[in-house]
Amino acid sequence: MAEPGHSHHLSARVRGRTERRIPRLWRLLLWAGTAFQVTQGTGPELHACKESEYHYEYTACDSTGSRWRVAVPHTPGLCTSLPDPIKGTEC
Repeated sequence: MAEPGHSHHLSARVRGRTERRIPRLWRLLLWAGTAFQVTQGTGPELHACKESEYHYEYTACDSTGSRWRVAVPHTPGLCTSLPDPIKGTEC
């Protein structure tokens, strides 16, 4: 039961502050969502690399005495789905 002079309803002062915070919260959530999308790379879809868009290089010798042949794009970030590395020549 409410005490005399007190109400279960929010005062106009508290209600006003809460109503002002809601638009700020929405703006914050929209900003955070946009920032998340940007950092996750949502944007133009990358196409699968064509043979003309990459070349092969050999890695340095690894701990097993082997080198790997890897595809390296001419322009990083332009395409995706490069061929898998292939175990190359012995060192």
